[in-house]
Amino acid sequence: MQAIEGQYRSIIEATEDAIIVVDKQNQVLFTNSAIKKIQSQLTTHTKQNLLSLNYTTDPTSEEVKIIPLKQSYLLSIATSNQHAEIYLQASNSKLIPMEIRVSEIEWSNKDAFLIILHDLSDHKKINELSAKINEQERIDQLKDEFIGIVSHEMRTPLTIIKGAISNLQAGIAGPLNDKQQKVLGTSSRNIIRLARIINDLLDLSRLESGRAKMLRKKISPLDLIHDIQTNFTAEIEDKQIEFI
Repeated sequence: MQAIEGQYRSIIEATEDAIIVVDKQNQVLFTNSAIKKIQSQLTTHTKQNLLSLNYTTDPTSEEVKIIPLKQSYLLSIATSNQHAEIYLQASNSKLIPMEIRVSEIEWSNKDAFLIILHDLSDHKKINELSAKINEQERIDQLKDEFIGIVSHEMRTPLTIIKGAISNLQAGIAGPLNDKQQKVLGTSSRNIIRLARIINDLLDLSRLESGRAKMLRKKISPLDLIHDIQTNFTAEIEDKQIEFI
C-alpha cells in the first residue's frame, strides 16, 4: 500500500494541475505544489480550509450564487466518472474557470477523494480569441460580398449611361452645339471616374484578402489637377474658384 501511495505522490507532484487529497471527514491529507498558484488568487490561503473553496457553476446568471465545495458534490462527480466545470471565487471578486475531476482512492489507509483542479483561464481566452477571429472573418466575407454585389449592380447602369452619352456625342440623336458637347464630355469623364472608384473598391477588397498585388506608377500632378478642374467645372464656376 505504501508503494501505491508513493506512486500517487510522484504522479501528483509531476502534474501542473492543482491536486488535493481529502478524506471523508473533510480533512486535507495532501496537496501538491501547484495548489499554491490557485491559493494565491483565492480568498482562502491556508491548507486547512482548502475545502472552503467558494464556487459557482453558473457565472452567467444575474445573481451568481457562491457556495462552498461540499462532500456531497465531490461524491456526485466521483460516481459519475465525469469532470465538471466550476468557477472559483478569487480574492478580487472575479471568477476563475476550473475543470474539476474527482476520484475515490485509498490514502494512508483511509478512504479519500482525489481532487484535480485544472485552470481553464488560458483555454477560455483562446476560445474567446478564436471566436473573435471567426467573427472578423465572417464580417470580412460579408463586406467582400457586399462590395461585389454593389459593384456589379452599379456597373450595369453605368455601362448603359456611358453608351447613351457616346451615342449623343456621335450625333445619333441629332447635331449638338459646343456647349452641349462640353456638358456630355464632362458627364462621360465623371462616369469613367465613377467606374474607376468601383474598380478601386474591388481592388481594395482583393488587396485585403491577399488576392491582388499593388503596382505603383508615377503620375503627373498637373494632369491630376487638370482632371479635377475639368470634372468639377460647374462647381468651380459657381463658386468662382480660380486656378493659378
